[in-house]
Order: sequence, then structure tokens, then C-alpha cells
Amino acid sequence: MKSVALGLSVLMVVACLVVLAAPDTVVGITQAWLTPNGLLAIGALRVVLGLVLVVGAPASRAPMTVRMLGGVVIIAGLTTPWLGVDRARAIVDWWSGQGVVTMRVSAACAVALTGLLVYAFTGKSGTSMGSNR
Repeated sequence: MKSVALGLSVLMVVACLVVLAAPDTVVGITQAWLTPNGLLAIGALRVVLGLVLVVGAPASRAPMTVRMLGGVVIIAGLTTPWLGVDRARAIVDWWSGQGVVTMRVSAACAVALTGLLVYAFTGKSGTSMGSNR
């Protein structure tokens, strides 16, 4: 499960880097997903991601932190369908209306957070990363 969590964490870093590089393009793609079925799919994806984090947390460097983050992601996934298309669209419109700088700063924060997940899953606390003993 650790390798699955690491792989998903790497994919999240890549996705956040795409937002950092081309925020306007990502807003257009995001708008296309803002449908009732799209919100269900996004919610399901978040729940799966959160479960992977919770299950993989014991193998990470920061199991409590990763487990709590996974729980937050699960809650976000469960509540996503109840958000509604209109409210989700209003949130995306507000975010994109803040300007490219704000969009890139928030994407940079997401890169840092997902990068910490990658770091958490690249080793186990209490082990030396440079040693194979």
C-alpha cells in the first residue's frame, strides 16, 4: 500500500505543478467537470485517495499526520456531491477571479503539501535512508 500511496502522491505533485504552470487552462478543464456526475466522480476519487492515505499511513514517516490528512480528504470526498454544481462553480469562479498570482501561490502551497506526502512515503521514521542495514 505504501507504493500505491507514494505513486498517488507523485501524481498529485504533478497535477499541482500543472496548475502552477497553466492555471487558466486548468480552470477551463475544471469547469467541464462541474456537473452532478462530475462532482460524484471527484468525490469518489477523493474518498479513494483518502482511504489510500489512511491505510498507507503506518508505513510513512509521519503516520499520524498522513492519517489525519487522509481523514480530511475522505470528509471532503463525502461532502463534495452535496456542494452542488452552482456552489462549486461559484468557488472556482471566485478562485480564478483572484488573479494568476493568487492561483499560482495556492498551487505552490499544494505542491509543497503533496511534496511532503511524497517525502513521507519515501522512507519510514527511525530508519536511515542511506543505509541498507
